[in-house]
Amino acid sequence: MLRLRCVSLGCMVVLCFGCASVELQPAATACGICDQSSEFSASCRLVTAPCLRSSASVLRERLDEAFQEGKPVVLYVHGRGGEPGKSAKQRILEALEAEYGVKVLMFNWDSKGLLLHRPVDKAVEASEHLRAVLADIARYRREVASKSGPPISLLAHSMGNIVLRNALTESGQQAADLTLFANVLLTSSDEDAEGHAGWINRLRPQGTTMIVINDNDGTLVQSHHPEGKTPLGLGPKAPFVSSAYYLDLTGQVGKAHRVFAKGRLHNRVEACKIVSAMLRGENLPASSRSPQNGQWNARRIVPNPKQDAEDDCFKGVFKGVSVPEREDSE
Repeated sequence: MLRLRCVSLGCMVVLCFGCASVELQPAATACGICDQSSEFSASCRLVTAPCLRSSASVLRERLDEAFQEGKPVVLYVHGRGGEPGKSAKQRILEALEAEYGVKVLMFNWDSKGLLLHRPVDKAVEASEHLRAVLADIARYRREVASKSGPPISLLAHSMGNIVLRNALTESGQQAADLTLFANVLLTSSDEDAEGHAGWINRLRPQGTTMIVINDNDGTLVQSHHPEGKTPLGLGPKAPFVSSAYYLDLTGQVGKAHRVFAKGRLHNRVEACKIVSAMLRGENLPASSRSPQNGQWNARRIVPNPKQDAEDDCFKGVFKGVSVPEREDSE
């Protein structure tokens, strides 16, 4: 006789001689506490600090918890690497929360690639799941959370931008509603610079969309795109985005890739204040709202390069695991 044993997303067929009946056992779950050895699980696409995995089906409960804390909320779409193990090892979520006073929900996708391989196919596959999460957050905002609730902002990093772009543009699918976000911050984007205006103009948050640029990004310079195309994080190509700003950190942060981490900002005070405002769902500092005239459609912001490690903005720099900048590769 056959016995069905249901695990995770499906059922295993088990040969069972002498069984009296077919038994359906409850699905097991891999969600729960994770650590630096944890690999991606398709049934656990939400991760909260320090490393707690949840099914997307309990998104509402995770949002309830975040809103009860009263802190600004950040939905973080990570880049390439073995997640969630990498975030656990390097304490990325803890650092974000400690440095910016926010509550982070990380959207986890199967982002592991061998050597310099870019898992673009996995990013595209993940987009439908991100689209569903975005729809659920929008529904939560409409039905549960009042307008006086904390702001929710979106942080898409590196290859996470590929997931986001496909969530916005995949044909035959209803477009994701990004108006629910206070701000959208796109750091070190590994999406193509060519044609970026088409999908970024669809974001339309309540506040600001910002694309962070570093021509010297040590990771993106090794990113091999088809037909020799350039990653957006190394510099945009016309046509430019009329509804976003380009924060140009070239020459200020060395080869840094994970530029949303305060420890990667090389004590640049204005850059720190801009990133802080974006992640906390706040308006940009007044000194930052006058873009430079020039090549990027007058939407380019070059922050004052002043350095001051004692500035209030850097008092919250995370003192946990320190990852050398040369290892800041995802």
